Amino acid sequence: MTSKRTARLRSKAGVTAGLALAGLALAACGGAVAAGSAAVLGDERIPTSEVSEQVAQINSARGLPSDTANAATTASILQRLVITNLVDQAAQRLDVTVSDGAVDADLLALEANAGGREALDEALLQSDIPPSAASDQVRVSLLVREMGLVLDPSGDPQTQNTAVFEYIVALSEELDVTISPRFGTWEPTQLALGPLPDDLSTPAAPAAG
Repeated sequence: MTSKRTARLRSKAGVTAGLALAGLALAACGGAVAAGSAAVLGDERIPTSEVSEQVAQINSARGLPSDTANAATTASILQRLVITNLVDQAAQRLDVTVSDGAVDADLLALEANAGGREALDEALLQSDIPPSAASDQVRVSLLVREMGLVLDPSGDPQTQNTAVFEYIVALSEELDVTISPRFGTWEPTQLALGPLPDDLSTPAAPAAG
């Protein structure tokens, strides 16, 4: 890869980090997680199969066997899926939506800024986001922006982001987010996946289920 291409991807890393909503976070101690679930958020669940499918997609895009175990990638994916679910539930409560047209327009802008879809896909992979999830991550980013306008109409982007963060944290507490112990724990002040419980070893890539 040329130095120019590398610089472009590094520049794009900030955008994809924003799409992944790495700054949002919280969770709870919760009870047992049903079999086949990687996480439970109130009445909703994230199936282990969804995590394993995205792990396989990322492995394949990186030229690895689809079942290659990578605990860091698995944790990154699950954290993103949990935050995405929380944002979706928050947006539903606030009656916030974004159109497919807005998502498509933002995605095209990201592609242009990255230097094309291939470059954008490479940047997404650096953040453990499979190319197939690009539109969904754009949608989540737009929902966060719109929720900020609802929660803090007169604020600036920073205070609006803070308002969204606080709302998501409160929702996460209410829903009593629970992570399957095989994947780790949910950090209550960071909306981030934490380390495994002390009595568990590093997990392998999730099996479908």
